[in-house]
Amino acid sequence: MTNECPCGSTLSYDECCGAIIKGKKEAKTAEELMRSRYTAFVKVNVEYLMRTQYKASRSNKNKNKIKRWAQSIQWLNLAIKSVSGGTENDETGVVIFRAYYIENGEYENLYEESYFQKIDGKWMYTKGIDLNMENEEKLFSER
Repeated sequence: MTNECPCGSTLSYDECCGAIIKGKKEAKTAEELMRSRYTAFVKVNVEYLMRTQYKASRSNKNKNKIKRWAQSIQWLNLAIKSVSGGTENDETGVVIFRAYYIENGEYENLYEESYFQKIDGKWMYTKGIDLNMENEEKLFSER
């Protein structure tokens, strides 16, 4: 039995996101950082989540809230929908993904457009737009 990485790659956790989360290597692309952040949610590694979020957009007040939420969820899988920019040579990138999970016995998904920026040579998460909410708001505004 292998220790597959939760991000959905075919690599082991230690070869993939584990190496990034543990600081053994840097995320080379925005998508790698996004996958490692998903894995950090699965592993409830809030320190890594805080460390890879741009300082201007993070709050220590949310740290315990994030931890409680991540612990309450059974993560199922991650599906990358699209990637724009975010290569080793870019300074910004956008990753759209769906993360599927079970919370309180209900099948749910996080559908997000995540924004990343290279700061001091390292990819950082800067903000996310909840596309489930965006679509819901559009649906209600059209009535």
